[in-house]
Parts: sequence; C-alpha cells; structure tokens
Amino acid sequence: MNYEKVIKWLNDHEEQLPITATCGYNDALAIATLVSGAVTVIHYLSAEIFRDYSQVDRAWSILPILYAWHFTIHDYLTKEVFNPRLVVASILISIWGSRLTFNFARKGGYYRNSQDYRYLYIKEKIGGVLMAILNLTAIAPFQNILLLLISSPLYVVSKVSNKSVALSTFDWIIVSLHLGFLLIEAVADEQQYAFQTAKHALLEYLQSSQLKDDYKHGFLWHSGLFQYSRHPNFFAEMSMWWVIYLFSVSAIQEATGVLHLVNTQITRYIKSVSTSLFHGFLLMNSI
Repeated sequence: MNYEKVIKWLNDHEEQLPITATCGYNDALAIATLVSGAVTVIHYLSAEIFRDYSQVDRAWSILPILYAWHFTIHDYLTKEVFNPRLVVASILISIWGSRLTFNFARKGGYYRNSQDYRYLYIKEKIGGVLMAILNLTAIAPFQNILLLLISSPLYVVSKVSNKSVALSTFDWIIVSLHLGFLLIEAVADEQQYAFQTAKHALLEYLQSSQLKDDYKHGFLWHSGLFQYSRHPNFFAEMSMWWVIYLFSVSAIQEATGVLHLVNTQITRYIKSVSTSLFHGFLLMNSI
C-alpha cells in the first residue's frame, strides 16, 4: 500500500473521521489508533465466527512491528530525514517480533485448532453469550490497545525530536539491554520447547505417573533458567518493552516529561474514540 496515498485519503476524509478531525490527519498516533480500531473489529468478528478467541494471540508479535515502522516512516515523511533512534528501535522490535513469531509458529499457534485452552475453560464456565460479551469488552479491544500502547514510546520520540541526531551512549546502553533480554527470552523459550517436546515424546510410551523430576510436574522447575524464575521468558518480554520505553526517555532526557506527554496524548485519543463510538458518552459528560 502506498503510504502517501493513505495520508491523502485521510486528508480528503478528515471531517468524516472523528479521531483525525480532533487530532489532525497527519498525526501518526491518530492513524495508528484508526488501524488498531479496525483490527479490533476484525479480531472480534473472527473470534465469534470461528469460535476461536486466540485471534489477537496470532497478531501479538506482528502488530508492534507494523506500528513501530509506521511511526518511523511517518516521521521520515514529515521531516524528510530518518531518525536514528526510531530506526534502531524499529529494528529491535522487528527482531523481537520475528523470533517470537517463529516460536509461536513451531508450537502450532497459527493452526485453526490451536486456540488457547484457557479461553475454552472460561467459555465452559460462563457460557457462549457471556464469552461473546467478554470478547467485545475485554479480549479483543484490551489486547489491541495494549499492543498499540507498548509501541507508543516511538511516537513520543518522533514528537520530541525535531531533527536527526546521532545515537547517544545511553541509546547504545538501551540497545545492549534489549539484546540481552532478547537472548534471555530466546534461551528460555528454547528450553521450554525442548522440555515440552521431550515430555510429549515420553508420554507416548509411559503413563504420567511413571514420569520423574520436572516431567512429573509437567513443567520446568529445577533446570535451565526456570530454576531461577518461574517465567524467565515473560520477565524478559516485559523488560524489553520497558527498555523500548527508555528510548523516549533518551529523546527528551526526562522520564517525567515522557509520562506526562504519553498520558496527555493517550487520554486525548481514547476520549475521541469513546466520543465517536458511544453517543451516550457525550450525554454523560454534559451531566
């Protein structure tokens, strides 16, 4: 898709789009919010049609890559020069997402019958009607909003950086931290995959009661990185996104300023989305 054509279309339809009318068609976060909203609708409908509530799971490692490069390319089109900090952050997110996509795929995550068992458990407990409501109010929208929010530090970088500057020492420390946590996650995922593969192979010949050590428990506990943390891959995952946030700190050299800017922008856009989707929101504000 031609990026400039998208911008032109948003410009031509600015008055019909409540978010862009409020924030401006040329605002990268406004465009990303529109995309996130559209993807949320697709995920919700797909989940209900196919009775598979793992739709967002399959996009978890992909959407942040798209958002990251969207912020980077939008910044380039606006300023006619690439921001090194945005490019490096986008590359790091791309490496993270590519590896996570591979790991998810080799476990069969993209098969239609690969729905997370926890969704099946919840649906069995609350029923189909309440599950559809939960999907509408939480599963589809919350996760998609989260995927946009964790990518939003790149938007902050683009807003506070008026010119292209070389990466600082702090930026290189950020890169090193991110790669370090990426390595931890990769090692933990590999250890977990090897363990689960071996466990299922043993269960083809033995009863679960015949298994020993961690195989008897059903999960890693006393070996590898898992002897130090119950969820080392999850720890590394969360740490990587905090590290991505540090790029915005580096851009303005003051974390409190970043938090204020993010909170202000996010509140503004969420309110505009709520206003456009729920007419009752206007009535509530007037009381």
